[in-house]
Amino acid sequence: MNTIFKIFSLIVVSCALASCLQAGGGKSSTATTATLSDTPNTAAQSYNVGAAIVGFYPFSAINGQSPYVYKVVSGNLPAGLILNASTGVVNGTPSAVYSTGSVTFSASDSTGATVITPSVVSFTVNPFVSISATAKSVPPISVGTEITDNNSTTLNILGFYPLVAAGGNTPYVYSVSSGTLPAGLTLNASTGEITGTATGNLSSVQSSSVTFSVADSNGVIAPTVSTVTINVFPSHYVSNSSLIWMPVSSTTYDYANTSLICAGTIAGISGWRLPTETEATTLQQAYSGFGLLSTTAGWSVGNTWTSTLDATTGYHYNVDLNHGSANGTIADAVSISSYAACVHQ
Repeated sequence: MNTIFKIFSLIVVSCALASCLQAGGGKSSTATTATLSDTPNTAAQSYNVGAAIVGFYPFSAINGQSPYVYKVVSGNLPAGLILNASTGVVNGTPSAVYSTGSVTFSASDSTGATVITPSVVSFTVNPFVSISATAKSVPPISVGTEITDNNSTTLNILGFYPLVAAGGNTPYVYSVSSGTLPAGLTLNASTGEITGTATGNLSSVQSSSVTFSVADSNGVIAPTVSTVTINVFPSHYVSNSSLIWMPVSSTTYDYANTSLICAGTIAGISGWRLPTETEATTLQQAYSGFGLLSTTAGWSVGNTWTSTLDATTGYHYNVDLNHGSANGTIADAVSISSYAACVHQ
């Protein structure tokens, strides 16, 4: 009887042991969780209401078996932002202010393994700051006239700013949204200034309609644009105080005939007029002594008619472009006294 009992006990123990080995493969039955090595991107993110964000990735790299699944495990993304569960990118346009808060991201691969180190990121959304702009007028220029700074010895004129931004978040970015700048001129995208030297062999004025816009660093575009007509005149035309001057004639005229010249078409366009006495004096002062213009083809330097009347004599002033003196004592009917010069705005 003992022998039978011992045999029975051995069979039971053997079966139990076999069952354990079959179920656990000879290993411990304690469960483990597989993990993925990863590189979290924990750089703090600061955005502005209404400005679309550049895609942000909470993880720089994950080493596992794709495809991956990304999710937020704690915290909440600011309103307007969403996490793409397949690509792991956060995108969108913040729609409300969000006080600084942390959001924790996790990811898993196709085997179910999860990242070792979650990505904890601080988010802030600031109030909307509007950008505005003011459109500016553009002075006329001529071929060969360099647009940099006002230097009386080189016939340079001031670089001009068709659009000036304010508000928003700096730095600003200026651009041409339609049209083309005349050959030789460039727009500085950082400052909004147009500089350069107009080029071309022009016999008449070249007009270009160009529209400029500006955006802030968040990509918010100012609602105001600047659409301007840039007139480039043939060489030897001179710009001063937002006026373009035709080359002073080589022939003298009386006042009536000078007025007719300015009322006609010059360089292919109309809209010319006689300068005032103040404008002629200002031109002479800007290019003191007129040394450059006196040697420029097509320019005559001497007494030049103006539209300003001398109340004492009843005659129109002429201005000597050599030294700037104004004379109102020469009769308008005298045809051998003064040259013709017309201006255009």
